[in-house]
Amino acid sequence: MTNIEIRVNTVEPFAEGQAFGEAGSYLRIRGVAKGELDPAMPENRVIVDLDKAPRNARDFVEYETDFFILRPTDPSRTNGVLVYDVTNRGSKRIFQLLDDAPSAPVDAANDPKTVPEAGLGFSLGRGYSLVWSGWDPGAPTVNNGLSARFPTAMQNGRPITGRIRHEFHIGTRTPGKGDLMRLPYPAVSTDKRQARLTVRDRESDART
Repeated sequence: MTNIEIRVNTVEPFAEGQAFGEAGSYLRIRGVAKGELDPAMPENRVIVDLDKAPRNARDFVEYETDFFILRPTDPSRTNGVLVYDVTNRGSKRIFQLLDDAPSAPVDAANDPKTVPEAGLGFSLGRGYSLVWSGWDPGAPTVNNGLSARFPTAMQNGRPITGRIRHEFHIGTRTPGKGDLMRLPYPAVSTDKRQARLTVRDRESDART
């Protein structure tokens, strides 16, 4: 994997310059990273359909991802450790999971700007640099979500189509009638004669 461009869109103080332990104040850095992958490399062959993606002049596949960084303003005050927090559907989680940050609206929790949003300050007070990036092209970008842009896999010059299976869980985490659900991929046909729907109350039940 090679980064071919890193574009920094915003650099600004975090929490109005509030100091966190010996690490001091932090910066918020937001931008976009563009990279390319060699489909011929053995470690890249696990990426589904990478060999079917369009390629650039170097015969590599290009992609781009949003990123967000919190690091000490003074680089000499970092502890030398970078923590990569894998986003959940484009959302940052480390402050809630590690620093006991209070619950907040999605847009606030996903765009930390204030001292309370850093929770106990465990991560920042110890000089960690925190990095988030998008990896799911289907993740929502509303409320400061981090997403990624990948090329479309092609077959014989056309986007790949095929039958897929998707499970809809209704009323398991939050109440819901299930009258509106999001498909993981856009449908190539709305002809219901080509579709099959099954229902079961529990995972171990037979489908009907």
